[in-house]
Amino acid sequence: MQRLDIVNGVTEVEGIAEEKPAGAEEDEKKGVPAFWLNAMKNNEVLAEEIHSRFSTNTFPSWDRAQPMQILGHNGEMNTLRGNVNWMKAHEGLLKCKALGLSKDELKKLLPIVNANSSDSGAFDGVLEFLVQSEKSLPKAVMMMIPEAWKNDKNMDSQRKAFYEYYSALMEPWDGPALISCKYFPYRCIGSMRHQQGMRLDERIIPYL
Repeated sequence: MQRLDIVNGVTEVEGIAEEKPAGAEEDEKKGVPAFWLNAMKNNEVLAEEIHSRFSTNTFPSWDRAQPMQILGHNGEMNTLRGNVNWMKAHEGLLKCKALGLSKDELKKLLPIVNANSSDSGAFDGVLEFLVQSEKSLPKAVMMMIPEAWKNDKNMDSQRKAFYEYYSALMEPWDGPALISCKYFPYRCIGSMRHQQGMRLDERIIPYL
C-alpha cells in the first residue's frame, strides 16, 4: 500500500491535480480541508478506517453516519434497550474524585447515551465515556463486548478473572456486531466481533 500525501484535504495520486477556480485557496482554509491540515502535522496518512453501513434499527440520517467518534459498527445491538436502561441507572452512581467534580457538575456530562442516537451511536457514546475515564481502548471494548468466558476451559485464568470482575460493573452489549475502533491520541486501532462471531471483517495491514 502506497503512502499518500494530503494537500489541502485532497489526496494527490500519481500526479493528478485539479484545476482550481479563482478564490479557491481562500475556501480551502475552511471546513474539512482545514481540519486535515490542522490534524496532521506532517500531512501523511499512516492509517485509515473505512466503513459503509446503513442504520439498522433507526432511520438513516447524517448525524448517524459512520464511522463515529471512536468506532464503526456492522450489525445491530439486540440488547440495546436493556443496555441503555442500565447506563441510565448507572448515571446516579457516577463520581469523579480525580477532578473533584460535584454531582451538579457531573450532571452536565449526562446523558451518556443520546436518546436520539442509533444503536451504534449509543455504543459509541458509552465507549467514549469509558475511554475518557482513562480506560484503555482495548480494555473498554473488552468490558462492553466480553468473550464467552464462563465455560471456556481453554481461556487463561487471568483473562477469565478480568471478565468475571467487570461483569459486575458493566452489562454486556450483545450483537451480532463487528466493532472497528480507532483512537489516534493513543495511537490505537483495532476490531473485534461479538461472542457468536456472525460478522466478518477484512484487514489490510500496509507496509510502512
